[in-house]
Amino acid sequence: MDLALHLLRHGFVRERQLAEALAIRQSEKVPFRLIAVELGYLTPKQVCEVLIYRSQRPMRFGEAARALGYLDEAAVETILAEQRARLPKLGDILVRMGAIDPRTLAVELGRPDTPTE
Repeated sequence: MDLALHLLRHGFVRERQLAEALAIRQSEKVPFRLIAVELGYLTPKQVCEVLIYRSQRPMRFGEAARALGYLDEAAVETILAEQRARLPKLGDILVRMGAIDPRTLAVELGRPDTPTE
């Protein structure tokens, strides 16, 4: 988010463009449960059981899976790290949208005072 604020403050993108890019990023986020199955931590049946459990309690999927004994803290952290790694970079989304030129983004990312994400 720091990169986004930097680009906004320095006039490279508008607030509306940033909001749209953040919405796109959120929509492209791979769900925790899918990654958990893909990495072999959960079975599809366990995912269904966690979803049922969650329908009765307001909690995150990983917390519910831990409460049911399907995942430990290390597994949750591994899955979350993979989820973060798969998240598209905000700068890439802004370029894809045409909100910022790829060269301008590269120049800004190359500056020592510019946050990378």
